[in-house]
Amino acid sequence: MPCSSTPKAASPRAFSAGFSEPPENHQSARKQHMSEIRIEHRPERRRYALLDGEKTIGAAHYRELETPGGIDRVFFHTVVDESYAGQGLASRLAAQALQDTVAQGHKIVAVCPYIKAWLPRHHEFDADLVKPTSEHLRILPQE
Repeated sequence: MPCSSTPKAASPRAFSAGFSEPPENHQSARKQHMSEIRIEHRPERRRYALLDGEKTIGAAHYRELETPGGIDRVFFHTVVDESYAGQGLASRLAAQALQDTVAQGHKIVAVCPYIKAWLPRHHEFDADLVKPTSEHLRILPQE
């Protein structure tokens, strides 16, 4: 189901963290993970994958819609494994996915609540945002 169906009252961190905070005793393990984390664009799977070594620990999922003005990339779901909560990884994932989208000349359509909540604090993307339409919503996966 698209991320947009998640309750609006939840914070961006709640979406990225799987709705829970990490236990206090995971502090040293969290610091160790930071040096191994990377993000890869996987266009064949229509997502940006967040990786710890070879393990996928999160993703920003999208679909693309060709329009007369170019390609609109519709971000509909962002998730990070809850064991990696509190490290800013969802923000890092969003930033890289959106920077790459703009660098490719595409427009950003945010229907994922995390991305929608993240964008107002990052005005560098304002010129590249497109409001979602029913046409954008029609291309999203259905359950």
